[in-house]
Amino acid sequence: MVNGGPRGGFAIRHYAAEVIYDVDGWLDKNKDSLTSEAYTAIASTQLPANSTAESPSIIDRFVQVRRPPDEEGGKSKQAATLGGSFRDNLHELVDDTLCSCKCAFVRCLKPNTQKVPIVYDGGLVLNQLQYTGMLDTLIIRKEGWPARPLHEDFYFMYKPLAPTATNFLELAMELGGRPDQLCHQKGDKLPADLKSITIFVGKDRVLIKDATVRQLNKERIEKLQEWGNIIQSVWRGSAAAKEYKQTLDCFYKTQTETRKFLAMTMQARDVDMKDRAEDFEAMSSFLSVVGSMQEAERKERKAMLGEEQYMEKYLDATAGERFGIDKDEYETKAHEAYEQYQKHFEKYNNALKEQEEVNLIADERLAEEEMLVGSQGSRYESQVAPVTRIKVSLKKNRNAGGYQVVKRRIN
Repeated sequence: MVNGGPRGGFAIRHYAAEVIYDVDGWLDKNKDSLTSEAYTAIASTQLPANSTAESPSIIDRFVQVRRPPDEEGGKSKQAATLGGSFRDNLHELVDDTLCSCKCAFVRCLKPNTQKVPIVYDGGLVLNQLQYTGMLDTLIIRKEGWPARPLHEDFYFMYKPLAPTATNFLELAMELGGRPDQLCHQKGDKLPADLKSITIFVGKDRVLIKDATVRQLNKERIEKLQEWGNIIQSVWRGSAAAKEYKQTLDCFYKTQTETRKFLAMTMQARDVDMKDRAEDFEAMSSFLSVVGSMQEAERKERKAMLGEEQYMEKYLDATAGERFGIDKDEYETKAHEAYEQYQKHFEKYNNALKEQEEVNLIADERLAEEEMLVGSQGSRYESQVAPVTRIKVSLKKNRNAGGYQVVKRRIN
């Protein structure tokens, strides 16, 4: 029994840490067999199974694993328990799964004991690496042959370091012939100092020391970079030459087209200058004709001005005679208009007198009506239209001559 632990517990000191186990209730858990009623109820469910021979459903797996209890005694020798189910699952995992696969083990390390993200405990991780033997494994691996490529992979990987080698054996011998390097082939006589062997050629693989692998990889990367620079420079030179050739072709084509354009421009300019000279000559002749026409027009206007001055003087000389004739005609029209005015004025006066008589009669009737209905407080409103007074006068019409009758309303 472990001090401070559960009752019935024990501790086992593993390579990683000490683990405490509790054995209370182990036998009770191992006897939890199902009753026949529970098994029958679950096995007779009508839920869709959706199972196949390769992928059975949960109900089918339950029926296969949990065998029915014995109806006579209530229990069966084949009745499944928790421990039996665990044992069957374990056998199935080992026999059916692990044995039929190519296993690859993964070493998991805990970064911290709080189980929180982004927290790294270096001491804890180093302790786990020490307990799991990873550091010792790395040391042993480093002292041995950590790099073990196949013959074909070795040849294609390190061929840049020995371009003249035709196979992996020649390549290994050439690399092993360097200073501080030693190549040994399987079947040959071993040297006195086995640790001096840096490259060992086996039946299927080539074994290489860690320092040698690092040196070869460094040289390989430098060689590939050198070749890459050469290829890059050649490609860039080819691209530049191609671009230069295209530029030169474009220049020649542009030069041809430019010369053609300049020649056409010069020709068009000569034609334009010739047309302008012809237009200038035509314009000069046109301006000379226009000048002569303008001179003739000035002379004609001068002659017309003289005629107008003559007509003005003539009209001034004959104005008195013409005025006498027009005066008699205007006086005759004025007398006729005045006589018409006298006639219209007499008619207007007669109509005015008749209107006054009508208004007088209407006033008398209105007075009589007011006297008759005065006691009733009513008022008689005359139905006779109000008198409209119009003033008639004569106005002389200066434009058409004679007189014009003008009528104005007087409120």
